[in-house]
Amino acid sequence: MGYGLFLVALGLLIATYLAARRERRRTEALRREVEGAVDEVVLAAEEAVRALEEKRRELAAWQPPPPVREPAAAEVPEPAPAVRPADPLQQRVWELAGQGRNATQIARELGLTPGKVELMVNLQRLRG
Repeated sequence: MGYGLFLVALGLLIATYLAARRERRRTEALRREVEGAVDEVVLAAEEAVRALEEKRRELAAWQPPPPVREPAAAEVPEPAPAVRPADPLQQRVWELAGQGRNATQIARELGLTPGKVELMVNLQRLRG
């Protein structure tokens, strides 16, 4: 009876030793993993600090642009006189555009291309 109990106790002792050894290995692997992650975080933080310092230097060196100078009265061009249409077609295009129709609608109604209508309307807007 005594020998059998000894073998059981020895088995338990060996099992406990092996479990503790496995746990120590896992703990060591985890410690290495955590240290690696901490090193990565430290490097990222150092890079962020360097970038912030660079931005601070840029901000300190920044100069606002000079104020925009308003043109003197003599420099302001006179407004162009109102332009009268050269022909009745142009007059009709302007009337329809003034009613809120788009270039495609006007072109369809007058038998023109939308590009020509857009050109006529845009030139009118530029002139006055």
